[in-house]
Amino acid sequence: MTHNVFVGIGSNVDRERNILTGLDALREHFGDLKLSGIYESVPVGVVGARNYYNLVAGFESDLSPVQINNLLKKIEKKAGQRDKRNCPLDIDLLLFDDLVDRSFGLNIPREDITEYAYVAIPLAEIAGDQLHPETGESFGKSCQSDKIAIQKVWRSDFQHLGEM
Repeated sequence: MTHNVFVGIGSNVDRERNILTGLDALREHFGDLKLSGIYESVPVGVVGARNYYNLVAGFESDLSPVQINNLLKKIEKKAGQRDKRNCPLDIDLLLFDDLVDRSFGLNIPREDITEYAYVAIPLAEIAGDQLHPETGESFGKSCQSDKIAIQKVWRSDFQHLGEM
């Protein structure tokens, strides 16, 4: 059975290279990706860290959420060690079909979707009509909330293959 999956991707260390390396690894494992544009944002809750590049990728997979999550963590690890200020690559499982699952280390749907503009805006760009499995609100509408609207996020000049 094929599942619709969305992941959030971010980097604040050698951003262009790490984003492209992460996208290549995702393509290698999952094939075609539906990609948002890349957005730049200031780090949340970390003083002295560099700005992030963030985007969302969608793809289809017959793997389980646990298998996908484990694979994402392996891809991250290849990009390098992260610490409080430096994140070479972060890939988070945001959505898996309409699943709601907080077991086995999963956090689906990821709360970041309704909390952070750097996730909400790119997700709305490629899945704006899709409904949040818990709130029932479209991602296009939820990214317009006051909480999201006040956060500083802007479209980056950096482009990647497959961008809409």
